[in-house]
Amino acid sequence: MTMKLLLIAPLLATAAYASGIVRWAFESRGGKNLLEKQGLTRDTLKPGDEVVVTANPGLKPADHRGILRALQRTSDGFRWQDQKKKPRHS
Repeated sequence: MTMKLLLIAPLLATAAYASGIVRWAFESRGGKNLLEKQGLTRDTLKPGDEVVVTANPGLKPADHRGILRALQRTSDGFRWQDQKKKPRHS
């Protein structure tokens, strides 16, 4: 699953659909410490940043949740990818 999102808080984003705006929540493997070791810190992304996210969707599509695998900030091309488990599609 890859989608273009607007970041509203760390690992919380909104996506615009024809039916309106939907809030998405993403979890990461290993939590905050592993993300920081991989170069994604609390200062990397700011509210309002537009990002493209690659994630494994949650079991219930209506929950709008996923496991973060990769992201790219569209303004400058910053990219982060989970270094242990690569996304299947980008």
